[in-house]
Amino acid sequence: MKRLWRNCRGTTAIEFALLGPYIIMLFLATLDIGRLMVIQTSLEAAARVASRYATTTTAQALATTTRDAQIQAQITAALDPWVNTSTLVITKLVYPAFNEIGQPEPYTDVGNVGHYVQGDPYTDVNGNGQWDADMGAAGDGGAGSIVVYKLSVNTTLWTPILFPLVSSSTGTNGVYTHTAQMVIQNEP
Repeated sequence: MKRLWRNCRGTTAIEFALLGPYIIMLFLATLDIGRLMVIQTSLEAAARVASRYATTTTAQALATTTRDAQIQAQITAALDPWVNTSTLVITKLVYPAFNEIGQPEPYTDVGNVGHYVQGDPYTDVNGNGQWDADMGAAGDGGAGSIVVYKLSVNTTLWTPILFPLVSSSTGTNGVYTHTAQMVIQNEP
């Protein structure tokens, strides 16, 4: 019995059997986090490329396709092969000035409650017929307009160990939403 107690053969295999799955999951989680970082960086680069293209493209360059189709193609090329672009959402909001980005439409606080209440008079800056917490109007804007390009895309995590971390912040099971935006001023 003493001889069996001192026998160390096979301990490495037992240690690997106990620790191996954790080490492999940690390795895969590290790869997954790295992939998420690459996707985020690629999305930010895609927003920069698309906004640059949108602000400098002339009517002659758009003779065979639309501006939106060209922007979509630029973004897809920047994200490929990292992202399935079927979940890509591109939003363009036009603002009158840089300091009005993300600002609510002006209103008169009739009841002195400190926020907009249905029925308060307001100025419909974006022309959509309702008060908005963000005065940006959808579209490309005109010459000299301030345009915010917002991109978002969903990616699915590879490792289930990260699902609880992502699910607690997004409410989804293993799907992470990347977002990026770029602010430009159209050329006159």
